Amino acid sequence: MSNTPYEPTPGADLRDTPGLAERDRHLELLLGPGSQVRSGFAREEGCVLVAGIGLPFLRDLDFGMNWLARAAELTWPENVVLEDMSYAAHRAMHRLQEIIPSKLILVACMPRGVDPAGTIRRYHVRDLPPLDLVEVHERLTEAVGGIVDLDHTICVCRYWNALPYDTQVFEVEPAESNFGLGFSEPVEAAVEQVIQMVRAEVGA
Repeated sequence: MSNTPYEPTPGADLRDTPGLAERDRHLELLLGPGSQVRSGFAREEGCVLVAGIGLPFLRDLDFGMNWLARAAELTWPENVVLEDMSYAAHRAMHRLQEIIPSKLILVACMPRGVDPAGTIRRYHVRDLPPLDLVEVHERLTEAVGGIVDLDHTICVCRYWNALPYDTQVFEVEPAESNFGLGFSEPVEAAVEQVIQMVRAEVGA
């Protein structure tokens, strides 16, 4: 398999992309025979999916799910779907292949250690550095073993072309990751701001 990841052209139908069958075989090798892998392909149609990713009962790291619970109390455009995607990266990939959203917004807390707690970072996945095959293999293996976080989901879904071209991330720097309920003060202060940013992005 080539070490050069495939980056889809906006609006391209990826069903005929060379190498996808080889990638599927690589994924099936890790997940086991009969895993029902099918190639992801980006389309400029479908819903706008707002997905939260979090780790239950780990304070700020449980951001995605708790943020969704608050966001769900508001009225959203008819084409917007709110969904908890707090599960292993390969499962998230399969879910995205089912939904095939035209736009994806991922919301989570992710410790980077480069910004103060409560800092909101917003970026497009297409602007991230090229993927490394070794990292993809490591993250997929960890995901199969039960690791759940934003970076694993992005890495695996991006490599297998399960993300729409317009995939944006709203992530918050956490302060607390110990066992417990509720957010730290800096992250709590960021919740409403992230809601307003996402709503503006989807035209709510």
